[in-house]
Amino acid sequence: MIKKNWSVNNQIASSDLPLLDRILIQRGYESQEQRDAFLSFDPKTLCDPFAFTDMKKACELIVKHHKAGGRIVVHGDYDADGVTATAVLMRQFRRLDIPADFVIPDRLEDGYGITDSSIEKVLEKCPTLVVTADCGIASLSEVQTLADKKIDVIITDHHECKEKLPEASAIINPKVPGCSYPEKNLAGVGVAFKLVQALDRYYDHTQQYQLDLALVAIGTIADIAPLLGENRTFVKAGLHLLNNLRDRIPAGLSALIEQALSGAVVTSASIGFGFGPRINAAGRMGDATPAVMLMLSDDSLETKKLAILLDKRNSERKKIEQDIFDAAVNMIETSHGFDHQPITIVKGDDWHSGVIGIVCSKLVEK
Repeated sequence: MIKKNWSVNNQIASSDLPLLDRILIQRGYESQEQRDAFLSFDPKTLCDPFAFTDMKKACELIVKHHKAGGRIVVHGDYDADGVTATAVLMRQFRRLDIPADFVIPDRLEDGYGITDSSIEKVLEKCPTLVVTADCGIASLSEVQTLADKKIDVIITDHHECKEKLPEASAIINPKVPGCSYPEKNLAGVGVAFKLVQALDRYYDHTQQYQLDLALVAIGTIADIAPLLGENRTFVKAGLHLLNNLRDRIPAGLSALIEQALSGAVVTSASIGFGFGPRINAAGRMGDATPAVMLMLSDDSLETKKLAILLDKRNSERKKIEQDIFDAAVNMIETSHGFDHQPITIVKGDDWHSGVIGIVCSKLVEK
C-alpha cells in the first residue's frame, strides 16, 4: 500500500468558512479572486494566443498560403492528444475554406513523430505548408528536409525543447525559451487550439471554434495534463458541451458517447477510461486515421461505424495486452531467483510494440 502524508492547516480546517473554501485555501488558493478563477470556466477568460512568440507569424503564413492557392498538410501524432490536435486544426481549416489534408504516422511503420517515412506520406499530398500537431519540436533534420523542398513548416507542440530548435517558419510552443505565454502545461491539443483561436481573429471572428473545446477537453485529459489554469477551463467548457450541447458538438463525439457510455453523462473519468483508450487503441494497433475521421465526419452513419471500429480496436488491444501480460507474469514467476534480483527482464519476439508500455506498467503494479 502507498502511504501518504497529509499536511493540514488546523487553523483553516477549524474556521467558519464554507468547506469548499477551506479545501481550496489548503491547496494554495488563498484569496476569493483565486478561488473564483479556479472554479470559473468562462472561455472569454482564455489567454491571448498572440502571447506565443511566433503566433502572428504563423497566422500570416497560413493567410499567405491560402491567398496564393497553396495547400496545407497537418502532420499529427497517433495518440489521443495528437489525434484531437489534428482534428481541431483540420476543422478550423474547413470552416475557413482553406484546402487542407492530414497525415497521421503509423505507429508500427513510421514510428513516433516526424520521420523520413511520414515525410514521404506528407509529400504525396503536395503541400506548400506543413503544420504539425503535437510533434515536431525535436525534428531538426526532418523539418530541414521539408525546408529544403521550399515547404514552410509551422510547429505546434508542447514537448520540452532541446538546446537547438528546428529551422521552422514558425514555432508555437509555450516551452520555447523566451516565450511569454503564461500557461506552460498545455497539452498538444491545447497548443493547436490556440492557433485556431488566433486564426479566428484573422478571418471571420465567428468564434465557431469554441464548439471544438469538447475535443480539447478529451485530448487534455487523455494526455494527463494538469487540470489547472487554462487546462481546467478547457476541460470544464468541454464537459459542458459534451453533456448539454450534444447537437452542436462534432457528430463523431456523439457517436463515441453512445458507443462508450450508452449516452450517459460524460465526466473526466469517463473520458480518461472510456474515450481515451478507444482513441489511443487505433494508434496502438497501427493506423490512427479512423480516429481523426471520426472527429471530422458529420455523417451520422459513418461516425457510428467508426465508433464501432474504435471499440473493436480497443477490445483487440485489451486481448493482446492481456496475453502479453500473462506470458510475462509466467516468465517472471517461473524464473529462478526472481526474489533476489534487483532487475528482471522479460521479452517475447512477437510482442506487440503498441501495448508493451501498458504491460510494463501493469507488471510494476503486480
